[in-house]
Amino acid sequence: MFFGIEGTFGIVLAIIVFIISLIIVLKSADLFIDNSVIVGKALGVSQIVLGVTAAAVGTSLPEFGSSVIAAIGGNSALGLGVIVGANIWNIGGILALTALVTGAIISDKKSINRDGVMSIITGLILSVITVFSLYFVTGERIISIVGAIAMIIAYIIYLKILINNKEDSNESNVVNTHCNNDNKDGSIIEDIDTNIEEEKQSTGKNVLLLVIGLIGLAIGCKLLVSSVEYFGEILNVSNLIMGMFVLALFTTLPEFYVTLSAARKGLYDISMGTIYGSCTFNILVGLGVPLLLGPVQIDAISVYFDLPFMLLIFAVSLIIIKLKGYKLTRVYGAILFAIYVLYVLIRLFVMPMIFG
Repeated sequence: MFFGIEGTFGIVLAIIVFIISLIIVLKSADLFIDNSVIVGKALGVSQIVLGVTAAAVGTSLPEFGSSVIAAIGGNSALGLGVIVGANIWNIGGILALTALVTGAIISDKKSINRDGVMSIITGLILSVITVFSLYFVTGERIISIVGAIAMIIAYIIYLKILINNKEDSNESNVVNTHCNNDNKDGSIIEDIDTNIEEEKQSTGKNVLLLVIGLIGLAIGCKLLVSSVEYFGEILNVSNLIMGMFVLALFTTLPEFYVTLSAARKGLYDISMGTIYGSCTFNILVGLGVPLLLGPVQIDAISVYFDLPFMLLIFAVSLIIIKLKGYKLTRVYGAILFAIYVLYVLIRLFVMPMIFG
């Protein structure tokens, strides 16, 4: 039963709600980030801080919002599935397919050594916190508020590093290896300077649009989560799986669009930065904030397979990129995608038999 409607009409309604809510989420994320930059500038926040924060957060807002809404609704498994599934898909799906389409993605050494390595570090942080909670705190597969605080502090430190790097480079505009989705060309960063230099622009309108974007994001994510939960019920599929392979793939559309668009324009660092920056945000904030709302329980497969595999695909992608002269070629993009397909098959058909 979806919103009190049963049968075929309920399924049709759920599909319609899913599509509409996805559009609302993506558009609201754009609206929120665009106007938060302008309002922040009016309040005296430095351009460097605004640019780096907007770049790092922007494309991950749909996953973040879905994870938070799921946690508020008491469905932490769905939220966890979104984050872990999105990260694995970011590397094995989006980055791999972008390399397949464009032929190669090239990155500089500094970007990979900072952003790529940071994604592995954040994955290790999550794994350590999970294992610590399992064996030394609760005796259960539960990540508590202590882990949330640790992850959020880690992300603040990461942002500080990004900001310091921008200050050291003495750049007047904020176009870094991270990017965000823009309505026109896929990158909000290209429009940040234009927005924040409009000194006479009315901030009252922007505050209103910011609030509308935030409300739209909350409503859209709520409807999106509800429809995915319903599909899981009628298909008899767990919330974790629905989060990993349905919600994660659709909420990462901004990353896919930005990464592919940037690569086609030759902005390869933006492609790499979007993916690895999103993975870092997803883990530290996308899980950290929901953890503040309540503990997240992780099933055995996630502890012993999903999290290790996420770290594995992070490491494999970085090793390939470094060994190939800081680029991901079409051949190795195909290898990464094959690894993702193998993961999906093992996760759906083998792991349930092993863990019951």
